[in-house]
Amino acid sequence: MESSFYVIDPDGDLLLVLEERFGKIHLNVIKTELDAASTPGTLVPNEEPGDEEANGSIANGRQQQVSLRSSALIDALLNGDTHICEGRIHKIRVLVSSKHLTLASKYFHDRLNAMLDFSESDVIPACASERDALLILLDVLHCQTRKVPRFITSRMLFMVAVLANHYGCVEAVEAFAEVWLDNLKDQVPNEYTDDLPRWIFISWVFRDGEMFQEMTSIAVRESIGPMPCLALPMIPDSLVSEYIRHSVSSHTGLYRLIVETGTIEKIRQDSIGNLVRSLYKRTESVLHSGSCCDDCDKMILGTLIRHLQIHQLYPPPMAPFHGFSVHQFHRFLNSVPRPRCNELIHPVNGCSETCELLPDTNRVFYDTLEATVGLMFSEVL
Repeated sequence: MESSFYVIDPDGDLLLVLEERFGKIHLNVIKTELDAASTPGTLVPNEEPGDEEANGSIANGRQQQVSLRSSALIDALLNGDTHICEGRIHKIRVLVSSKHLTLASKYFHDRLNAMLDFSESDVIPACASERDALLILLDVLHCQTRKVPRFITSRMLFMVAVLANHYGCVEAVEAFAEVWLDNLKDQVPNEYTDDLPRWIFISWVFRDGEMFQEMTSIAVRESIGPMPCLALPMIPDSLVSEYIRHSVSSHTGLYRLIVETGTIEKIRQDSIGNLVRSLYKRTESVLHSGSCCDDCDKMILGTLIRHLQIHQLYPPPMAPFHGFSVHQFHRFLNSVPRPRCNELIHPVNGCSETCELLPDTNRVFYDTLEATVGLMFSEVL
């Protein structure tokens, strides 16, 4: 197979070699000394970037003509096959500048300035293993602003955020992140979806406080259990509170984040616990103390237990309330009919009270909604 590579900086002095081995994406850094007297070499240029660039597929524009002043560098670039399948990295080589990387990236700054040995490869997060995400990030770090697409998919934005966080260069990407987020504002979820944890991560990485609060509010109100186990990078301990780290299989090389007792999951459980206690406090009150006359109490208790059973709330669910969300309780409260005591019983026995099925629970529910407005950065940083 014919070999190819990508040029971010034609005068670069570093070669990034990315290769998939046993399901993990390894990044190796080769420091290259360029000699102007060396025999030049050229690569055949690719076609000009087409419409795919606007959608985030920008790799074609990187395979450009470049004069290489070192035959050793040519050998390093062209030795071995390069294979890219459906955008995922199998093996690619990228010519970059150490100066740009050390200025923008804490990872490269620390490793290059400390003269550390790069013989040990870095493992790229598995959830950001597409080639274009890395190339977009490298173009940003090298100030190649005209090459950076203004429109990318939410999936690509997530991967760029993962890499920027991984390599400690979020600040360098923030200006473009504002543009990308603005162009994706119609795709931001307004209900719980499988993408919600990714949007929480995007908003946290790029410090979008309004989006972060909105996404975490949706998670608290609409999730029915711990957020799905995704191969996400670590987010602040204060957000996940207590988490369990499991080494994901050798195919990812990451830690899996399980939000079992984290802040978001704790708020969900506490909110549902308050609502369940309020429901059964009402049940116990009618059963043991009564709320009106005996006939009304029987009708209220029967109606309440019947509807609790219909909505799988009888017998009472127990923590951690898997399968239940705060919004489910909203639908339950809206579906429960008013007791018919006023029209069927009161005219007969002369009771003057106004019967309500769940007077206190409605108040508790709206108090709960006011308390589940999402998290602020000050609460998790």
